[in-house]
Amino acid sequence: MSAPWDADHALNGLHGNAKELEAWQGERLTEADTRAKIIDILFKDVLGWTEGAIRREERCFGEDKGGYIDYTFASDANRFIVEAKKAGEYFEMPSGIQLRARSAGVLTRSPSLIRAISQVREYCLATNVPVGVVSNGLQLAVVRARAGSQHDYDVLLFDGIRALDAHFVLFWNLLSPLGCCEAELRKALDHESPVRLPPQFSRRILDDLPRRDEAISRNPIDAQLRPHIQRYFSDMTGAGKDAVLRECFCDTPRQRQYEKQLRVFIEESAVQVDKPVIPVVTTRRSAGTFERNHRAAVAAGPTVFLLVGGVGVGKTTFIHRFYRFILDEAAREKTVWLYVDFTRVASQTQDAAQFVVGELLRELRQKYPSVERFDSLQLVYESEIARMREGPWHPLYKDHRAEYERKVSQLLEEQMREEEAHVGALLRHLAKKGCGVCLVFDNADQLSTDFQKQVILLAFQKAKVYESVVMLALRDETYWRQRTLGPLDPDYAL
Repeated sequence: MSAPWDADHALNGLHGNAKELEAWQGERLTEADTRAKIIDILFKDVLGWTEGAIRREERCFGEDKGGYIDYTFASDANRFIVEAKKAGEYFEMPSGIQLRARSAGVLTRSPSLIRAISQVREYCLATNVPVGVVSNGLQLAVVRARAGSQHDYDVLLFDGIRALDAHFVLFWNLLSPLGCCEAELRKALDHESPVRLPPQFSRRILDDLPRRDEAISRNPIDAQLRPHIQRYFSDMTGAGKDAVLRECFCDTPRQRQYEKQLRVFIEESAVQVDKPVIPVVTTRRSAGTFERNHRAAVAAGPTVFLLVGGVGVGKTTFIHRFYRFILDEAAREKTVWLYVDFTRVASQTQDAAQFVVGELLRELRQKYPSVERFDSLQLVYESEIARMREGPWHPLYKDHRAEYERKVSQLLEEQMREEEAHVGALLRHLAKKGCGVCLVFDNADQLSTDFQKQVILLAFQKAKVYESVVMLALRDETYWRQRTLGPLDPDYAL
């Protein structure tokens, strides 16, 4: 197989060799066979290293003894050492999506892995190479040469072919001839965002109840409690709920005392991504860092905010409360706020892009009706009208103004029929008047996985096309399920 020159060829190489690599990994091979049958294929046929860039069995003198480095890979952009172990020597790696680990932490429970990490570090320090790799074939540990403190992450783990596939962009950026392992490893290990693993369960108790659609006998006091439950414990964002939404934030000394006790149970940690992740912290009149970032983004241009949290944490409530009661009046007047609620989708076979455009147009007409008045539309399509006025309509403009006005009206009707282009034209017109545009995509989690994927792609597309801010609300399980999708991939540049 010829050496690939880009990540696409490399990914195809991984898929094309996957069965053979896994078959060899299951055998008890010698170290020499592991190198020839697995490691050489992984680095040469998949990642694209050529023989001229590989040195094997180079003599290395550590601090207290000599040794031979199994592989040194060096290109113009990248350089690292690989210490090979035989395929039968299994490395115990902690389960989970999280890739980062501490050699002074849980990895101490895997003696064979720790011995190999110590050995490759000795070789790295002796040869002034910043990164070492330990491999028994398809299990790889990418190691920072200098361990740092016991609290620092210093090892990145790839546990088998599925992990290499799931995190292929990171694998490529670390260990390909075109990558830079030192910079990529630092970026992957050093981000300070609090991290949590993917949710353990995404099913609901209701899903497993027998005869769940049958009527349930109610408690005798249900009739008395129902109005209060409906008012204070149901959706607080609908019509007539402004008073409840305004007062839903409780700020009392007693509440602050309870908060300290409950924080360990209910506090939301940030999701594992390699971009800055900031917990949303609100007070009665402020949304803290989120509010400042939102204000800056509205002024700056295309930005996507991912609001990620579990079921019932209050994403929808926060979105509505933020706009109605936290943004000051001046900011609201200068922000075109369009809310797309995907619970309004009639059928999951409906085209997501068409639904979004229809909802944006409905919101514009409901909240900003003046933008489609005749005089406003003439400003929206000023350049198109001017082109026709200076061209074929010129005689009408000079001598038959009534006929000219009818022509203008017909042109505007034609423009309005192209709804997607029309929405863009209206938003650009409002932006010229000094308004920032914020689109909110909410409740897509309740739809199919394929529909969710369309919504995520649309969020990033609309942010760019409309030069707007998009707030995309996602549940934890949706994020983890869709995280390999381009824009959500932690290795994808947002």
